[in-house]
Amino acid sequence: MWGSRLQATKEKPTFKYLDIPDDQLDETQLKEKRKERMFKGAYEARERARAAKLAEQKLKVSQSLAAALTPKNLIWLNHIAHAT
Repeated sequence: MWGSRLQATKEKPTFKYLDIPDDQLDETQLKEKRKERMFKGAYEARERARAAKLAEQKLKVSQSLAAALTPKNLIWLNHIAHAT
């Protein structure tokens, strides 16, 4: 339920019971609050994993670009840029 809805909309989920003290909730609402707490933790863990993966990809790209920009390649790229 949660995952399919979240994937379809790509919106940050809302948690209506997390900010409400337990003594103001009935049994059904407390169960829903527990579910929301678990879902929020899983959601935040996925977001951290996505951010770490993106940072790793950016690092790999920057490292491969740095490796490709040797002085010989820079001379060649400069020659191509001025040839047109």
